[in-house]
Amino acid sequence: MDGEVTIGSDPSSYIVIEDETIDRQHAKVVFNPDVGDSYLENLSQNHVLYLNGKVIQKRGDKLYLTEDSRIHLFNRDIILLSKKGYSFIFETKTE
Repeated sequence: MDGEVTIGSDPSSYIVIEDETIDRQHAKVVFNPDVGDSYLENLSQNHVLYLNGKVIQKRGDKLYLTEDSRIHLFNRDIILLSKKGYSFIFETKTE
């Protein structure tokens, strides 16, 4: 798969998460499998993201995907199964 997948609370996002902890434009996943540089970019001005346990601190920062990458957004986990495509599984964290 080539292209972008946006994640946020905005109805125009590809993945819409209606939660007060998710910004309207929270994150973007860019798939470039032919050149091997698919990545997750932080679009949030207020929140950090985690990819495979590594923090993406501020807006505009990005980390590159590996096979079986795992994105963590506050109380949700999103599982990316491949750099060539995606599958999202939402797990609510319990305290």
